[in-house]
Amino acid sequence: MTQPLFCTTFQTGGSARDIWIWVENQFRNNKEARTLQLDHDLRTMEIGDPTVHEYCQKLKSISDLLANFDAPVADHTLVMYLLNGLNEKYDNIINVIKHKETFPYFDNAKSMLLNEETRLKRCNKTPATADNSSTSTVLTVATDNQKQSPRPNNGNRRQNFRGRGR
Repeated sequence: MTQPLFCTTFQTGGSARDIWIWVENQFRNNKEARTLQLDHDLRTMEIGDPTVHEYCQKLKSISDLLANFDAPVADHTLVMYLLNGLNEKYDNIINVIKHKETFPYFDNAKSMLLNEETRLKRCNKTPATADNSSTSTVLTVATDNQKQSPRPNNGNRRQNFRGRGR
């Protein structure tokens, strides 16, 4: 027990049992208010910037706290809160989860979301550009005033030097 809490509970002549009863009553008195606050947090939580894993951890943690306060959240309801807090980049997987023939449990929905998050990260990577290639390309521009010097003719290849390219 922390020193400030002990100082507010300790009375001369009191027993350890008296202290524990006082502490228990403190938590009981706040139980309803705490339950309401946690329920509100659970219903209104949105993913924001955290990863799917972090978001699911927060939801599950609040759900577990509510169960400790004798207000358990049904798994089906927890999945609905999970889906409602996701942003538009997860629209495709949200529709898949909502329309499954048997509605998934929280762990299954979390797994599906983690897979979708991995897929989205992979799709957002930019493809390799020409700058990374092993060959380089040089473009030149000749003006009408510049004369082009004739190039030696290699074999039977015919070359055209009229400025139209090859």
